[in-house]
Amino acid sequence: MTSPEHWRTISHRWSLVGSPLRPTREDQEMFARSLRLPGGVPRHPLILGVTPELSALPWPIGSEVRAVDCSRDMIQAIWPGDMSAVVQADWRTLPFSPGTFDTVLCDGGLHLLGYPEGHRQLVDSVAGVLGPLGKWAIRLFSLAADGELPETVWQLMEAGRLGSFHEFKLRLLMSLQESPALGVQVDRAYDEICGRCRGDWDQLARQTGWPLSEIQTLESYRGSPNRYHFLTEQQSLAALTGEGQFRLVERLSGTYPMAERCPVLLLEKV
Repeated sequence: MTSPEHWRTISHRWSLVGSPLRPTREDQEMFARSLRLPGGVPRHPLILGVTPELSALPWPIGSEVRAVDCSRDMIQAIWPGDMSAVVQADWRTLPFSPGTFDTVLCDGGLHLLGYPEGHRQLVDSVAGVLGPLGKWAIRLFSLAADGELPETVWQLMEAGRLGSFHEFKLRLLMSLQESPALGVQVDRAYDEICGRCRGDWDQLARQTGWPLSEIQTLESYRGSPNRYHFLTEQQSLAALTGEGQFRLVERLSGTYPMAERCPVLLLEKV
């Protein structure tokens, strides 16, 4: 799991983070469609993380939306609701009674956990707090099925074929990873981009047309020892369903840049 310091720096720049690292309106619609929201029956959902866009889904009247996040800084900086609805805790050991929730949601969080053990712990933890036939909606950040080299990502950037700095940063991080088990230390993206651009963020902004303020979000990665663990979609699905606690019900994918690698999966507790 990533460190408190990592999230402290990210919380200060959260308003500058964009798609695909944050859900779009299209992602919100896919989450809502997969969960058949709004519907007429109040829900008891748990959000893994404090993603405002998930809190803002069209929950039926009477629903009790809860959230859990390991970072006090992220909770205080971006959670839009009642602070009493949020618990500071580790997703792998959720501090709730069995069957407390009928729905769990997560936006792109799998890569924050070690692989495979962290993923197994998460699946066990989520299964424990969901009631019978409970639903788990999760958006993935998936590796390209056939792999992608760092030089390919640079070529796409130079050709103007990437939708945003956030897509560039995410794809570059993925391309630098040697294996899901080893993951990738996030400061490698900082070192790679800084080295290629000689630290000239202004020039990168002029070259690409990307806002300088968004490029500067890369500072959150500088010197960070934290590691992300990216999987292909099939590896993620195997990790989520391989122990027989969940089954895949639906897969939805959007149309924004990189959406094909960021599908929303709806799982059902078996």
